[in-house]
Order: sequence, then C-alpha cells, then structure tokens
Amino acid sequence: MRFQDYGVILRIISFEETKFIITVLTRENGIYPGLTDTTSSVWTHIYGEWSSRTQTLGYWSWEEAYTKNVSDYKTLLSIQTVCSLLSQILPERHPYPALYDALANYFDIAQFPDLLFSILEETGYGFTGNMPDKTEQRVSLAFELLSKHFGFKPPHLLVGYECKRA
Repeated sequence: MRFQDYGVILRIISFEETKFIITVLTRENGIYPGLTDTTSSVWTHIYGEWSSRTQTLGYWSWEEAYTKNVSDYKTLLSIQTVCSLLSQILPERHPYPALYDALANYFDIAQFPDLLFSILEETGYGFTGNMPDKTEQRVSLAFELLSKHFGFKPPHLLVGYECKRA
C-alpha cells in the first residue's frame, strides 16, 4: 500500500540509533505510524509518502511543508498536549478531515477551547448543553469531558489560564 498526503507529526519515538517512528495525522487517510530516517519536531506540517508491503508499520519519506513560529510557551504546551492526546485516543487509519483542518489552523492560544471541543465532537462526545460564555469556563468544561471520557490529565500550567488575543 502507498499514498501521498499532507500531515501533522503527532509523536516521535527514537528507534535504534538513526531511525525514528513518527505518528502522523493526515487529512485524507487518518493516523499512520511509520519509520523514517529524518525527524523534526512535534506539530511539524509535512507532505510525505507512506508505503508498506503489509498493512502494519510502514515507512515515511517526507519533506516539511511549512512551519509556524510559536513563541508563547503556553501555546507550545497546548500544542504538545493536543498532539499527545490525539496520538493516544484516535484510531489508526480513520480519516478526520475536520480535526486535521482544526489542528493545521491552530496557532493561537485563544483557539485552544475550540480545538478541544472539536476533538470531543469528532470522537463522538459532542457537547449538547449551553456553552459557557467565559473562555476559562469552556476550557475547564473541555478538560472535564476529556478527563471523564479518556482519562486525560491536563498539564497544570494550562488549568485556569487566561485566553486573551494579543
């Protein structure tokens, strides 16, 4: 099997001395782990080719599509949190185009609650009640739902933070 697609690196694991196993969320194909010789960082946007002789672990040959410079440490922490969460809870080989688009367009901490709720909605745990007006209450509600359904524990630096646009 072989395909080419845009993706976002969610997870990187060292394998042997010079190889890595990366987990990539692609727009059209979903999550695919694979071996690679080169690595970058989590949340790198790539265009790559995944190939495998069997339906198991394949090989990624990729190039960086684009990067976004993020200097705010809370935004970086939220990106790592979301990438870790997605690599753990999403099933492999199931496309999530809306979730991919939300993740690809995420670059501001003020969008964090919307991203958390899109994760809940795409995984079948949509929120049907009245949405709180304050951003801090929305984040607390999203963390509570993620904890209830997935056992997710948010980093302490993200709990009770203020989302303000610069």
